[in-house]
Amino acid sequence: MSSTEDSFGARLRYLRRAAGLRVEDVARLADIDRSHLYAIERGTWRPSFEVLEKLARIYRVDMTDCFVFPEKHIRYSARELLRLTPNAKLARIIEAAERILGKSLAQIISEEAPPEDTTDMDDTEHHAPTARKAR
Repeated sequence: MSSTEDSFGARLRYLRRAAGLRVEDVARLADIDRSHLYAIERGTWRPSFEVLEKLARIYRVDMTDCFVFPEKHIRYSARELLRLTPNAKLARIIEAAERILGKSLAQIISEEAPPEDTTDMDDTEHHAPTARKAR
């Protein structure tokens, strides 16, 4: 068992508790055995994508929030802070961050995006390449 699996299990346990739910309730809602949920929270069992989707929905979080480990890095702490911030206050936080960075989020995204391919292509270039005959 890796430290990431331990952190992942602890994170899911935290989200369950933060939602005020018991293991029995979550297991019933997710249609899994409670022993599986205990194993996931201990980091000894990896949930399927389907189970992870169910858990995120039950905990009322985005699936990516299941992979945020605030104790690991300051970026994770910032993401957790944003997750816990009421939606009505998010615009003010974004404005403050843009002031600190000296750029808008749209500017930052456009600077990081790869340039668009502006070359003209005919219809044959939109399909998967076909095998060439050996000469």
